[in-house]
Amino acid sequence: MYNHIEGIKFIATFVILLLLFIFTGSVIFLTAVLTMLFYSLISVLLYMFQGRNFDLKITADSEAMIDKTYQIVVEIRNNSKFPIFGFKCGIVSRNLLNDEITKDTIKGSVWLGRGESIPIAKVSKHYGEIESVIDTVVFSDPIGILKREAVRKERQYLANTLVVPEDKEIEIIPEISDRYDVESFRYAENQVGDDISETVGIRDYRLGDDIRRVHWKLTAKTGDVLVRELGLPVDNNLLILSEKNFSSYSEKEDLYDAIDYVTELTLLMVSHLARKDVHLALGWEDKRKGIVITNISSLDDYYSALHEFVSTPVCLNNYNIVRYYLSANNGYGFNNYIVVTDDSEGIDQEDINKLREFGHVELFDTKTIKQHT
Repeated sequence: MYNHIEGIKFIATFVILLLLFIFTGSVIFLTAVLTMLFYSLISVLLYMFQGRNFDLKITADSEAMIDKTYQIVVEIRNNSKFPIFGFKCGIVSRNLLNDEITKDTIKGSVWLGRGESIPIAKVSKHYGEIESVIDTVVFSDPIGILKREAVRKERQYLANTLVVPEDKEIEIIPEISDRYDVESFRYAENQVGDDISETVGIRDYRLGDDIRRVHWKLTAKTGDVLVRELGLPVDNNLLILSEKNFSSYSEKEDLYDAIDYVTELTLLMVSHLARKDVHLALGWEDKRKGIVITNISSLDDYYSALHEFVSTPVCLNNYNIVRYYLSANNGYGFNNYIVVTDDSEGIDQEDINKLREFGHVELFDTKTIKQHT
């Protein structure tokens, strides 16, 4: 690889010094010419041998808060017998959630048998999983005339940082927590009782009753087949559906902000409910896997789901999360639904009504909430 601009400058300087020596016979110009010839020889040797044996590593802070500084560190060690007088690494960082890409470049030199660690300070502007990879490694002579790109194994140099929200209060979240607290859940009277720890009554056997519910002692005593009436199941299965489709934005910054608002509200809501020991599930659309539903009954479950949620790319189709859930899951399995979206008007009322056939539905529009927080 040859840097044409620097090469032309070098050759032009050499020619000028050579002409000055020819016309003046000055020892100073002769020394300059010989120095440039010597440098050319050294540059060729460096091009051939430097950077042939080196170790490279990239690390990053595993977690960062929104709008806070996090650090990427590139480490290079020169294991060869030639010093590395010049190297340049290109680092590409991609947000897996919103597909935002940023690029950084570091330069330096490393003496033989030594290593260098070069930190890069970055600001986490948006939620997501930031995948940072060393994209290019180029070795050169000190002034960068001759360059050689190092051979690298694909994705060998990779580091990841999760950008997550700080734990903070949003006015509506305590209200949600109160509504879905375990003590406040209603009984599901349209479902068969299944709480074997609580017998609320005794009645005659009916066709279709589970044989395991027969009260054998009373049956033997009375001569009639009697069964236990079990406690009704608590109607506490809650699903939070978080929007991953953001097709209505033409400007990238507006898109990134919309993704951030939905992501933040969803995660704060889930973490708050998990701290209150509310058992729930988090659902979202993944264009690679389909509908993803993750059960969360503790903070450990929340942190396990966090990584997958913020690393799942957004979708740019016309399917809102309610329609996608209904088409993939038919609405069964839950009695309470919270839908977090950036555009409640974009969800057809027909889809909402269909979801309400299976349980209580609450809709949270981040555009409206943002105006009041």
